[in-house]
Amino acid sequence: MLRNILIGVAAAIVLLGAAAWFNREAIVLRVLTESAKAKDIAPNRPVDWMTGPAAAPAASPARPPNIVFILVDDLGINDLSTFGGGVAGGRAPTPHIDALAKGGAIFRQAYSGTASCAPSRAMIMTGRYPTRTGFEFTPTPDGMGAMVTMMSKSLRGDSALPAPIFHRDAAKALPPYAQQGLPGSEVTVAEVLRG
Repeated sequence: MLRNILIGVAAAIVLLGAAAWFNREAIVLRVLTESAKAKDIAPNRPVDWMTGPAAAPAASPARPPNIVFILVDDLGINDLSTFGGGVAGGRAPTPHIDALAKGGAIFRQAYSGTASCAPSRAMIMTGRYPTRTGFEFTPTPDGMGAMVTMMSKSLRGDSALPAPIFHRDAAKALPPYAQQGLPGSEVTVAEVLRG
């Protein structure tokens, strides 16, 4: 009797495993969509920024430059309430960016040296094209390319994505994930400004 129970449990595990394997795209997509559902967005909160001294401690030529650099990754023009859109269907207003636009310049054209996020940030930090630094592709852990391709097939019904490319030279070995990215020998804007 125990043997029949064990055989039944083993058969159920095999059948469930096979069903999960053949429906893996739907399972992964369901898990991803459930975890990514928009949560309630809290109202905007004012932030009390530090205020500087009433008078500058040194004359203009003697003090270092005052630089404000704002970088927003993957932000589209329709994500700003300034342009009538807004993140999450307008539920996440951008009042501070709107105030900057109202009191300053509005830029309606942009350029990115690459369509991939990490290399484009490295380009901003170094002032060099990604092909010059060797940081041309966004580092991804093993298996990530296969997962993206699987999801693309599931969503589009085809294999529209090309095979992942890590290096143009096929003989060149891919470095470990922890060592992929901007080489430490590159000089960044932060290093230049520190001096």
